[in-house]
Amino acid sequence: MIRRLAPFALLLTAYGCGGGGTTGGNSDPALQRPSLVAVNAVSDSTAVDFKVNETVIGSSLGYLSASPNFQAFDAGDYDLSAGLPGTGIDLSTIAQTLGDGGALAAVAIGKMDYGDEYIKRFQVVPVSVNRIVPNGSKARLIFLNALIREPGFETPSIDFQDGERPQYPIADVEYAESFAIQVDIGTYTFEARRDNTELVYAEKAITFETGKIYLAVLSGEVGTTGATAPKISVFPLATY
Repeated sequence: MIRRLAPFALLLTAYGCGGGGTTGGNSDPALQRPSLVAVNAVSDSTAVDFKVNETVIGSSLGYLSASPNFQAFDAGDYDLSAGLPGTGIDLSTIAQTLGDGGALAAVAIGKMDYGDEYIKRFQVVPVSVNRIVPNGSKARLIFLNALIREPGFETPSIDFQDGERPQYPIADVEYAESFAIQVDIGTYTFEARRDNTELVYAEKAITFETGKIYLAVLSGEVGTTGATAPKISVFPLATY
């Protein structure tokens, strides 16, 4: 079954930051302090800083780089922002409510130079992460669509699936949205296809281990080659 994980950004006033530490200090997952990890998926960026209020959670992260650990905060309302290192300039800021037991991957998507195509702007997307260890011989896969189309075209929805007759299909993922499923352990080659077509933008073999969590991000720009070409990148995420 496909489970949609909708971002839960709320337009609220931010309070003082209570960051610090990488664990919640409690064995009950529901009572863990909220935690965040940062990922840069902006293909034309040099480096990006991520902050929760004034606490840095990702420093000078290059394209397809992630912060090494989740960072824990007190439950409450915060400003989640990303911008240019060493300048103090935030390119994207969203208000975010963090609750006990919750976790987020703060992913920067879009383009630094988006021209007049506002939908392709640099922005921070909060991806909900269930950090509880998957049951049995299962792993958890979260997919985020951060693909950029050629100038003048909007990103279509993406079907993310393991081959022609998929065992684990994730269908119709719109731009800047994420979905999560559980998969059996093993190695599968996943394809990112334009929805309801056989057009494959990128593919990647992913090896899933028992009890692990993986964030797969489709990024890059259609029609380009080299470092900015469409690709699937996988980021292992820590469980509780």
